[in-house]
Amino acid sequence: MDMTRIPRLIHSRVKRRKKHKNTPLGKAGFAFALLFSLLSVSTIIGLVSYYTHISQDLPSADYLTVLLDPDRGLLMQPTRIYTQGGEEVLWAFENPALEERDYAVLDLSEKALRSDIPPGVVKATIAATDPQYFSRANLNIWDWRQGKRTIPQMLVSDLLLWQEQPGLWREIREGILASQITAQFGREKVLEWYLNSAYYGRQTYGVSSAAEVYFGKPVHRLNLAEAALLAAVSEAPALNPFDAPQAARERGRELLNTMGKHDLITEEEEDEALAYKLVFQEKNNLSLPRPGFVDYVLEQIDEEIPQSRLTRGGFNIITTIDSSLQSQMECAVQVGLARYRGEDPPLEEECEAARLLPNYPDRILQGVEPLHLDVVQLDPRNGHILAVVGEHPNGLSDLFSAHPPGSLLTPFIYLTSFTQGYEPAALVWDIPPDKDDFTVEDLHPGCGDQCAYKGPVSIRLAMANDYLTPALNFWETLRPGNIENILSQVGVEIPSGSCPSCQMFPGSHAVTILDVAQSYGVFSNGGVLRGWPSSDKGGSLEPVIVNRVEDLSGKIWRENPRLVSRAVISKQLAYMITHVLSDSNARRASMGRQNVFDIGRPAAVKLGNTSQEDQIWTVGYTPQIVTAVWMGSEGSEAEGLADPLSKVASGYWRALTQYALKGQPLLGWEQPDEMTTLEVCSPSGLLPTDQCPEVVDEIFIQGNEPTQEDNLYQVLEINRETNQLATVFTPPELIEERTYLNIPPEAEEWARQQGISTPPQQYDVSGQTPRSPEVHISSPENFSFVREEVELRGMVPEEGVLSYRIQFGKGLNPKTWQQIHEESVDPRGGSVLVTWDTRGVEDGLYALQLVVVREGQRVEKASTIVSVDNTPPTVRVAEDLDGRQFTYRPGEEILFRAQVVDNANVDEVTFYLNYRLIATRDRPPYAYPWEMEVGEFTLNVRAVDKAGNVDQEMVTFEVVR
Repeated sequence: MDMTRIPRLIHSRVKRRKKHKNTPLGKAGFAFALLFSLLSVSTIIGLVSYYTHISQDLPSADYLTVLLDPDRGLLMQPTRIYTQGGEEVLWAFENPALEERDYAVLDLSEKALRSDIPPGVVKATIAATDPQYFSRANLNIWDWRQGKRTIPQMLVSDLLLWQEQPGLWREIREGILASQITAQFGREKVLEWYLNSAYYGRQTYGVSSAAEVYFGKPVHRLNLAEAALLAAVSEAPALNPFDAPQAARERGRELLNTMGKHDLITEEEEDEALAYKLVFQEKNNLSLPRPGFVDYVLEQIDEEIPQSRLTRGGFNIITTIDSSLQSQMECAVQVGLARYRGEDPPLEEECEAARLLPNYPDRILQGVEPLHLDVVQLDPRNGHILAVVGEHPNGLSDLFSAHPPGSLLTPFIYLTSFTQGYEPAALVWDIPPDKDDFTVEDLHPGCGDQCAYKGPVSIRLAMANDYLTPALNFWETLRPGNIENILSQVGVEIPSGSCPSCQMFPGSHAVTILDVAQSYGVFSNGGVLRGWPSSDKGGSLEPVIVNRVEDLSGKIWRENPRLVSRAVISKQLAYMITHVLSDSNARRASMGRQNVFDIGRPAAVKLGNTSQEDQIWTVGYTPQIVTAVWMGSEGSEAEGLADPLSKVASGYWRALTQYALKGQPLLGWEQPDEMTTLEVCSPSGLLPTDQCPEVVDEIFIQGNEPTQEDNLYQVLEINRETNQLATVFTPPELIEERTYLNIPPEAEEWARQQGISTPPQQYDVSGQTPRSPEVHISSPENFSFVREEVELRGMVPEEGVLSYRIQFGKGLNPKTWQQIHEESVDPRGGSVLVTWDTRGVEDGLYALQLVVVREGQRVEKASTIVSVDNTPPTVRVAEDLDGRQFTYRPGEEILFRAQVVDNANVDEVTFYLNYRLIATRDRPPYAYPWEMEVGEFTLNVRAVDKAGNVDQEMVTFEVVR
């Protein structure tokens, strides 16, 4: 080749390239290639970046060896629940048929020296969970044909990524990690781990454990039919041979058919397995029912560790349960139940609480079957559950079952009344209710053959002794919704559904023993609720049962849960309830002097009687502990059952509380500031008088002390001939004093049935002389109401008068008189004799008298009786309407109800809506049901008494769509 041609050739080619490069097509191609290259690089960088981001912080695949090591693996030990010191196991999440968890080795090689897992188990498990397990490529992380997780994914999801929230992010990470463990450890090892961690129902993990529990044999002895059934159970643990034996058999047979169709087994193997008659273990003593407190433990840990992971194993849960109180409660309950049934159980020396149980000569629980019992002890100072025991036919201790509260509600009913100005000393009436829904025995539970209505009593006596008529009256007037609002504040969860068995207080709701213990603890704490804020229940405070959670490697997952204190009622209101419930003298009216609740230290106790005689509550507290007991015998003959259940429940409360306080300081409750103690007349709660039958010390919130003297017992002057109230017109020789009980109209029928004389209502005017045309009072009229300045008109003769005076005296027949003005000699004829300023005297009945002295010292008198009333009535709109917004519902009504109090007589109550008169009432109840309309409204309620005094209240509210 001519070497001189090479430069020319090169030059020619470069020229052609330049020419081609400068064409439009060449430029576009270059740009497209460059763009494609940039996009490819960007995509690769993005994918790498995304992979790096999504795979960061992935758990190490090596952690599976920590969890499932045959000797020291965390999951080879069950999760256990311990007492607060960690010294005693309360519960283990393990089937009791198993002494320990065995690890089953899998070796699929032809020269396997040891393989605990037979081929039938492997084939059945693969067929049930992941048919393409051995044929799928490592990177094919999702079996789209089955639409479910592969075996590596299930292992990763359950054991490594259980803390992450479900979603696409987790699924991608799950797939990455599944591929990693498959590549690192191999399919055989992954399958071995899966078979040793799969759940087979009945608290049974791992195929080795499942073989022992359900078939009573080691895993290597399982035949194909048994292997297929267990593989099916691993897919649906609830359909296990103990809980659903027929379903388990059918699903096992279906799986055998599937294995045959996919040539995993031969036709002969399939026929032989289908013909095999499966025989299951007897499940007696192989699976204990889980106590209710275990579910409560799981609920409190669920935010940190879900139940599905926790119950697999590897954790120690340290609770607040006190081992001593727990063991004493357990043995005392067993000894007591046996003793009360007439047995003579041996009394072990270490069961000190049982020695504190009262002795009853009779078999008081004879025939009481089936018996249900729950007992809880709680430390109100920190909300910790200290002990919990249940005695039920099914063996469960259920903290979540709700029962009718019965008279346990009365402290909260009266607490609601205290928020509206009532006090423990306030007078209430224990008389037959208007409705016939209850008998005298219903309303005086435990009264035996001494059942009777007590008439006038204080709130203190009514609450302490379960005189229920006053509480029923408050339940209706204060409205159940307001009372249950108080209950929700003190920790009681109010369910949305109705409670047909809550008959004692219609419309009330059933309550759980945990809520009861916690709510009564609020009284002990001076109105403060303490507990753990549950995010599942909107931040409501729950009693604490979990102190610490750690895994077997020592890692702390939860420690010292956050304790929240929330003041829900005032110290003064809480103290008033405690003061009543701890008053042994007040309880004596129903319990006598042998009071089971007297334990030698301050203790507040409440029996919870229900309208169902087959259930009873006893709840009591000291500053250090709350003990709650519920007993029931649903299905037994209820008649006569309330008394024995009450004795047993009260005995348990006494014994367990005394033991819990052994060695603890003697503490009571200090009276809060802004409270006073005052002597009052019982039961009126007013200031004592000479007629008061009993003077007692009572507590009051400052400003609510009584200022009025007792008027329940009153001494009246009576005309003994007419039996009418003596007046200034009654001849003195016919007047005598009598003491009467001041009976309100609603109690008159009760008084009549009891033979109690009621005060006469008529005034005696039999001695009143005909009005003299020369000496008389014409105005005000006899028995009229007057106020402020009153013009007294009358007649005084013009001739023969030495002097005259106008005088007044308090009462119908005054003993002393007071002149209104100086004596006068000016005759008056039907004009104003004097103007009397009544604002200088107390409200009440007064006699006015015109005394004329004629020539010869002859005296003529004219009298009239008036009622002075300068005190206006008080009006309060009963419902909390002011500023409230209602949602419009066609046809629904809002009840406008006014509470009107007057020292004399109310004449009229009027209702104005947006300044338009809508209703007038001249007698109680002062209420008007108004059908809803949309808009903004002003409600004005105006009350006028007989003397013309006026009071009114105005509120605004809105109705919106």
